[in-house]
Amino acid sequence: MRIPHNDVKPLEIAVDAYGTEAEIADNLRYSLSLNLQEFQPSLCIHDGTLVCVGSGPTVKDYAEEIKEEKRLGRTVLAINGGHDFLCEHGLPPDLFLTVDPRGMPHNFKFINDHTIYLLASRVNKSDFELVMSKTRNVVIFHCDSTDQENDTLGNRLRVGGGTTSGLRAIFIGYLMGFRKFRLYGYDSCLSSSRQKRWDDKGPMADEIKTIDVIVGGRKFLCNMALAQQADEFQNIWEFCPDVHIESIGDGLITEILRLRGENANLHRGRQQTTTSGVSPGALDTSEGKQASVDNDGEAGSTAYIQTGIN
Repeated sequence: MRIPHNDVKPLEIAVDAYGTEAEIADNLRYSLSLNLQEFQPSLCIHDGTLVCVGSGPTVKDYAEEIKEEKRLGRTVLAINGGHDFLCEHGLPPDLFLTVDPRGMPHNFKFINDHTIYLLASRVNKSDFELVMSKTRNVVIFHCDSTDQENDTLGNRLRVGGGTTSGLRAIFIGYLMGFRKFRLYGYDSCLSSSRQKRWDDKGPMADEIKTIDVIVGGRKFLCNMALAQQADEFQNIWEFCPDVHIESIGDGLITEILRLRGENANLHRGRQQTTTSGVSPGALDTSEGKQASVDNDGEAGSTAYIQTGIN
């Protein structure tokens, strides 16, 4: 649905991060005591393109496309529930990543020796124990976060980024030398049936509260974490100015990229036109389900509105 421009208001939300500082500090001390190999560029040979697979509802429509990505030799990184989706389709990822401090055993049904498991040091010790009981293919990395977390880590390399595993995955990829990112299952919104994941698992008890988020006149239903992820997603180009990001699947992130591309094209059109009067394009689309954009320094940020907490 389209929302009249005069009705829009800036998105203003406050999100409490999972885990208390004391709990996460305990997780950090435990994982550091394991003396695991720590993250450093680069864990794999690659062609510059990283395929990131999240657990959003639309990912279930793209198993064949991801299979083709693997056939092309591209590195595939799974985030949280994207791991088991890929494994169920016979496509074990090259890399797995999570930063979640909660125990998340439902993301690890198919632990295997092909995948390198990138676990943030803030991850719950139960997940370290589960993964390490089945493979030693585990690499630890550290998140730049609160003062208490950073103090616990001391002078170790810390990876910045947003508040979710999906956003940190892009920054990790950037540090490994990737500059092109193809995102599957990065919906950052709930499905029409209010589901967060591809496997139709219902939202957790602490994720029931939802919010309407509007981008480019389209309304998306999100929980608070997904809304914040979409907002933070737009900061990537500030820190990674030379990336090209493509989102596959009709979700909130795809719409953000579509609108950024439109804004970039409009800006170029004001600066320079071709002989036909059409400005050079930065946007690729396919039936509204796919969008990509390079940073041109002038695309600007997408305007959100908050229509109310549900």
